[in-house]
Parts: sequence; structure tokens; C-alpha cells
Amino acid sequence: NLTVPVQRVTDFVNGVASTTAPSSSYRLGIKPSACHEIYPKPLVNALRDAIVNHFEVQMPGFLCEDALLHAVETRTSSPVRVSRDAVTLQAVGVKGLFPAGEGAGFAGGI
Repeated sequence: NLTVPVQRVTDFVNGVASTTAPSSSYRLGIKPSACHEIYPKPLVNALRDAIVNHFEVQMPGFLCEDALLHAVETRTSSPVRVSRDAVTLQAVGVKGLFPAGEGAGFAGGI
């Protein structure tokens, strides 16, 4: 069984188990779960802080009922390319963010 546990990001932040979940692009199936209970507390606290104080600040609307935490991975996608500084490789205008991979437009056709 390759079904993956998922939790609505809002439920994760609030510390409650998800009993339902929106559809997911994960093809092998999902199961609403309490992901906040399977991770060590320091990791849960760090993820909550990142979601509320960073993701939601940088990408308003990220914290919503349709956002899912897939086991150990969250997924976001957008049809945009994040510009990088040619020297530092950091995102232009966002110090400390290093865009990489398919979502940032730098995967090279993976």
C-alpha cells in the first residue's frame, strides 16, 4: 500500500487531525491523517512557524483549506519562473532564498 498520509495545512497548524482532504496529484492515493503527531515536536514547531510566519507572508493564500501536507513534503506549483541573481543565485528581492528545481523554473526539463 503506497497511500500517503496527508493533512490539511490549516489542520496541521491548529494541531487537529484531518478527517477529509481535497484531491491530490499524488496518484497512488491519500489518507487524511494527523501528520503533526508523527513528527518530533521540534520539527512540528519549526514547520508551523515556517508556514505561518514565512510561507504565508511570502505567498499570501498558502495557508488555506485546500493546501495539503503530504507526509514529509508539501507541494506548491505556479507557472512562473523565479529570477535569480547571476552571482549569488539568490532570488532577486528575497535574501536567503535560493530557487532551484522544477517549481522555480530551473529543472531543465526533469
